[in-house]
Amino acid sequence: MRNTFKYTALYLMRDRNILLWALAFPIILSTLFFLMFGGIDSAPFTHDQEIVVVEDAAWQADEATVVREVVGAASEPGSAPDGEGAFLAPTYVPDEAAAKQVLGETDAIAYIKVDAEGAAEFFMKRDPSDTSMTTRQTIVKTVIDGAQRTESAISDAVEQRVREDLTNAAANVGVGAEGAATVGNAGALASAFEGSASGVAENVSRETFAEVPAGLAAFAAPDAAPTAAAISVLVERALDAADADFTTQVSLTANAPAENTRYYYALLGMAALFAAYIGVIAMNRLGANTSDVGARRTLGSTSRGRATVATFAASWVLSFMCLLVAYAYIRCVLGVDFGGRDAFCVLALAAAALMATSLGVCVGAIPGIPEAGKNGIITGIACFSSLFAGLYGQACMYLADDIAAAAPWTQTVNPARVISQAFYSLYYYDSYEPFAQTLGALAVMTAVFLAGAALLARRQQHEHL
Repeated sequence: MRNTFKYTALYLMRDRNILLWALAFPIILSTLFFLMFGGIDSAPFTHDQEIVVVEDAAWQADEATVVREVVGAASEPGSAPDGEGAFLAPTYVPDEAAAKQVLGETDAIAYIKVDAEGAAEFFMKRDPSDTSMTTRQTIVKTVIDGAQRTESAISDAVEQRVREDLTNAAANVGVGAEGAATVGNAGALASAFEGSASGVAENVSRETFAEVPAGLAAFAAPDAAPTAAAISVLVERALDAADADFTTQVSLTANAPAENTRYYYALLGMAALFAAYIGVIAMNRLGANTSDVGARRTLGSTSRGRATVATFAASWVLSFMCLLVAYAYIRCVLGVDFGGRDAFCVLALAAAALMATSLGVCVGAIPGIPEAGKNGIITGIACFSSLFAGLYGQACMYLADDIAAAAPWTQTVNPARVISQAFYSLYYYDSYEPFAQTLGALAVMTAVFLAGAALLARRQQHEHL
């Protein structure tokens, strides 16, 4: 059995198809990815972006406070993502006509004005000769629009919490309609509010209640809502408290998002499926009527069961080594980030190689199909699966995500998607549970393919060899 393993591994390593598709292909394709995507995440699009700001009456209005603060903060030294220099370099002009003139005469990428409601309006420069301009414009617009959406979301959340805390406080002190506006009840309600408030509203003090006009505690019943004037004052104070004490920048994922890494993860999924060629070739060399080597091995002294186990083991080890070489090249030479969990990534590669070998053995056991036809089946499976793993570009990535969101079961039956999700889960999630689920899916696929191979290969008889 040891000799069978040894010589199976030797003749598999001499096969040119294996060297090309299982070893060279992922290295070549990952190099092309690096040439296309390399430097995108660190591109110099986030320093001193020149914009023109229309500083008119709408810009000075209270409704434009958020936009003014964002542009001001992004113009300060050290506001760039790397801490060096400023993110924006604004030029202020009095009106829109001056903004258009400055936009045409300088390297500014856009000019900004605000409407009566304080929303920022962007007017982009068109310059076909500058291929990076659209990217830079998108970055600037995304930052300012995102700040406005965040401010709106925070205000809504604070207002909801203030309403809940006021209602709870009123219920605790039993405020009723008769004595609602008295100083004593207002003070009691303030105390109860401070005691029941949690999070953003807890710093709204008793003095805030004193500033609210009559109607602060105007509840017809304990579950009634406070007046709009009371809510307005309390929300404003709660937002000030939130800005001062409760706003903390955190990351929702274990590592910073990097869109281009997903293509490398999908590439490893395709590489694993191409490694199934090894199982196909090994199974053909084992069959009595599929190769001269198989005919000689059938007549040898080693039982078919022992020869099958040794052949499968050699195929799996070779598949794993090819994937490991590809991973080492992507990780160490190209510098792609896998979240610092290399040991678990190697475990994922081992599971992927086992599944791919099982798939190759299953396809290789199909009778009546020549080896070239079986290799074509593997190619079709690899290419089709990789389409829904998002390997073929951003549009395919979005399509894969949409399909996974609409029908989650589809990503558990797609081997390329499962393998890419194994690395994705290690990169983004603190918990190992999603990673364990992908390993479980790969184990189920392995069992199904092995069962299929056993059913196809058992009790075969040959009239002659």
